[in-house]
Amino acid sequence: MEIKDEADTDHMVSQNTEKKNEPINYVLIVLFYFLGTTCYLPSSFYVTANGYWMFKFRDPNLAFNTSDTQKTTLQKNFTAYTSIAGNVGTITFLFVTFALMKKISLKKRIIGGMVSLLMLFVLTWFFIFLDTDSWQSGFFVIAVGVGGLLHCCFSVLMISFFQLSTRFPLRYLAAQLAGQSLCGILAASVQVFALLVTSSVKVTAGFFYAIAVFVVGGTIIAFVVISNKSEYLRNKLEWTPAVVERPAAFNIGAIIPLLKKLWLLLLALSLCLVSTLILNPGLTALVESSSKGTNDWSDIYFVPVTVFLLFNVMEFVGREISNYVAVLKIVYVILGTSVVRLVLFPLILLCNIQPRNHLPVVFHEDACFIIFMILLAFSSGYVQNAVIIILPGYCEREEKFMCMLTIMFVMLVFATLASILSGVVVNLI
Repeated sequence: MEIKDEADTDHMVSQNTEKKNEPINYVLIVLFYFLGTTCYLPSSFYVTANGYWMFKFRDPNLAFNTSDTQKTTLQKNFTAYTSIAGNVGTITFLFVTFALMKKISLKKRIIGGMVSLLMLFVLTWFFIFLDTDSWQSGFFVIAVGVGGLLHCCFSVLMISFFQLSTRFPLRYLAAQLAGQSLCGILAASVQVFALLVTSSVKVTAGFFYAIAVFVVGGTIIAFVVISNKSEYLRNKLEWTPAVVERPAAFNIGAIIPLLKKLWLLLLALSLCLVSTLILNPGLTALVESSSKGTNDWSDIYFVPVTVFLLFNVMEFVGREISNYVAVLKIVYVILGTSVVRLVLFPLILLCNIQPRNHLPVVFHEDACFIIFMILLAFSSGYVQNAVIIILPGYCEREEKFMCMLTIMFVMLVFATLASILSGVVVNLI
């Protein structure tokens, strides 16, 4: 992408000093929390209902039991394949969104992305009540495809929300990012609550995806109403640069110098993303409690609590702590953390992941896996947030927007790579 006008660049970065004196509208702050939460619903809500997907892809000739230790091929591969489809969709629509950025207005992109998200979650909710036992393979393809389409919506909304939030003071961007982090906590909390209320995987999934539909639908209504009533938000949505840019595209000649400046940050971020996303949730969702088959904790709550709720809570804590502890913002501390945490990769592989054909189980106890997940999640949140915090110090003022795009692009590329590797690793253990 070529930045044609320095004033435009200044407007697109949150550090623009002219925006510091703008008043804070707390109604809009709440809206940005919901926008951030809605953006990450595809990655947080879709596969979190693990018990429901295990039921859908069970062996229909056998009675379904959550304590079953033997998984079918479809059960074993669903999470990993959905991650692959999701990351391919995300990176594809990254380029599509950039190409159409000047042809489709920001408001239309946001509403279109959220409406598409709503329709896909409604479709997912509809499949709960449809008997798919006689065509499981076909449903597997559809379910993975829906996961990919949800992430296409995520890509459109991620770029559009970032474009919108950087037109406001920094407080709004912080609200959006916090909303994204809280989405994972919401998804896992809803699942655990649903499991406490009922033991039926269909009822649990119905409640789970109904919440997703409610959140997306409510956010759409709130966004449309507030954008029509708030002149402040309307002006930000309709803002156009003094000099019209050409459709966004990556300029390799401009990116290479940035890569040289940012290589330490990009290395730290890449190591963090690859090691985390290979493991979670594609492999960690397959970990079974050592006491499975003896109590409800082991059979029902172990995966939702340890793999989803605990991970998202600790990742959020890691993000927040990195905002306030100065020593954690030193680039070599960030890089060192990314390198040291690689030891968690073999440790988690040696936990009780089932089924497995090659590696032995070394860490049978639930406590070991829980400790590993806490360390994995906390360090992941810390590294990812710290990289974004110190990024402005590694580029010139006119390079800031391009630097953010470069970071975003690298994150999506390595997330896609990690999801593919996760699908490979799950069949090697």
